[in-house]
Amino acid sequence: MTQERKINHSQYQKAAALLSQLFEFDSDIEKKINAYIQHNGICYFFENLEDFELDVDTTIKLQAVRDVLFGLGLAEDRPLRGGVVNNA
Repeated sequence: MTQERKINHSQYQKAAALLSQLFEFDSDIEKKINAYIQHNGICYFFENLEDFELDVDTTIKLQAVRDVLFGLGLAEDRPLRGGVVNNA
């Protein structure tokens, strides 16, 4: 039986905080990233970075993270919205 793991809000918040710490984003940018991830899911967020209201510098930095995640196949088989991870 496949066990599905649900990503909870605190994990999304931690992801936003880690990105903020890594790139030295201010608290306003961290809050925006957290809100976008909470509402859209992390895969959708990274796949559609250009659709969110983030400044150019922030978007470029997050695109680098996206390139690593998707380039390594870490985001495969994951939903575009929500928090359910389908990897068994």
